[in-house]
Amino acid sequence: MSVWEICDGRRYSNTLRSELQIQLRDVVSGLLGLVNHIPSDELAITGLEGKREEILAATGQIWQTCDRMNKIAQMGIVGLALEKVDAYHALVKDAVEELEAWDPDEEEGSLFGSSDSDSGGEAVENLNNVVNEEHEDKESELLALDGLQIKDMHAVKDQALKVLKLIRMLYPALRKRRISTFPSFDRTSDLDVLPPEDKIGVLDQLLHYLKDFSDETDEVAGALYGGEASEVERRLEGLKQMAEGCVCEVKNGWKGEEDEFSAWSAKWVERLKEIGFS
Repeated sequence: MSVWEICDGRRYSNTLRSELQIQLRDVVSGLLGLVNHIPSDELAITGLEGKREEILAATGQIWQTCDRMNKIAQMGIVGLALEKVDAYHALVKDAVEELEAWDPDEEEGSLFGSSDSDSGGEAVENLNNVVNEEHEDKESELLALDGLQIKDMHAVKDQALKVLKLIRMLYPALRKRRISTFPSFDRTSDLDVLPPEDKIGVLDQLLHYLKDFSDETDEVAGALYGGEASEVERRLEGLKQMAEGCVCEVKNGWKGEEDEFSAWSAKWVERLKEIGFS
């Protein structure tokens, strides 16, 4: 436990501290599993054979976790950060690809299924169309009287993809120009070469942003699939503000210098601001 206790988040990053906490929890869980299988006396030893699989599973958990902790010590904070960024990026890419393939019209039609195989299916479909058209006409009239507008989910989807694709672009740029260039340290580093606490805090915040982008992308997708246009736009506005704040915070390099990312990020923010919702 002393490993986690001496890993001060302000000096070594909350990212590293949280990861160690997870791994130590798994080690303790595995050890408790083994302890529970220790026989109380020599008479109980004969019963261990029936618990062979459980003992092997607990041992494997401890072994795997120790390997993981050793790997973290070797790759250092930058290696751990890159690993997390790649995982968040993969989630965003998957979500965007699924949204690109999604058709709001098919989602609506899937409620009734295919009528090709039903007897009289065409007549039922025509009747449904007439009823739906009358219902939509009345609904449109009521909404018009109230001064409301029916949102086209195709248009909402297009706007969402514009924002999410820009978010997706951030990951490789930040990975190359900010995460990879952070002054790294590992188990061989002396205390006097650790980055300043304020820089450690910025790195933690950057990783927090990148995780939040991934989480919010899922929320936007869920609202789209649910046909909640207003919720989609609300979340996209929040995502835009969060992304702009993230980029502004790391606009310059770790030594305060302007670089390629500084110029690129300014253009990126301009493109993000151009995306509006009617």
